[in-house]
Amino acid sequence: MSNIYLRNDLSVVLLLLLFNDNCAYAEDKQVIKLGMSTALTGPAKQIGEQLYQGSNVYFNKVNKSGGINGVQVQLIVADDGYEPRRAVRNTRHFIYKDKVDALFGAMGTPTSFAVSALLEKLQTPYLMPYSGAEFLHYQPKMNVFNLRASYEDEADEQINALFINKTDKNKHIVYRSVL
Repeated sequence: MSNIYLRNDLSVVLLLLLFNDNCAYAEDKQVIKLGMSTALTGPAKQIGEQLYQGSNVYFNKVNKSGGINGVQVQLIVADDGYEPRRAVRNTRHFIYKDKVDALFGAMGTPTSFAVSALLEKLQTPYLMPYSGAEFLHYQPKMNVFNLRASYEDEADEQINALFINKTDKNKHIVYRSVL
C-alpha cells in the first residue's frame, strides 16, 4: 500500500474519532490520544520496535504539518513483550488512566485476542492491529479498522503468486504450472 493511501486512510479514521460520541467536538478537542501496546522487549521486539518507530515518525510528520483538522495526535506507547496479560494491563491503563480515544497499532494475534473482550465491552476503537487473525476480519465484535490483510487473504495471494495459470479464450484454466 502506498504512503498516500495509508495517510488518507489513517486521516479518515482519526477524523472519525473526533466526531465519536465519546469524544468532544473537533473544535473543543486539543489532542487525539492513541494507546499503542507492542513488544518493545522479548522475542518479537524487532517487529514491535519497527511498528512504534514508523508510527512515531508518521505522527510527528502529521503534527508538524498542523495535525488532523488542527488537532495534534499523541501516541502513548507501552511495552507488552508480546505477552497477552501485559497487553490487557496496558490496554486497561490506556483506557481508564490515559483516557485514550483509541488503541492503535497493537502487535500480534494473541495480544489482540486477549484485549478483544475489553474493547468489545467498552466499544473502544481498535485501529490497525498488526495481525491477520480471522476474528479481527470476519464479523468482528469490536470496532476494528484493519490495515493488514487477513491471514487467509495473504495465503491466497502467496499461492497465486507461485502459479501461472494458462487460460483458454473462455476463461477456463487449461493448466497450472509452478514458476
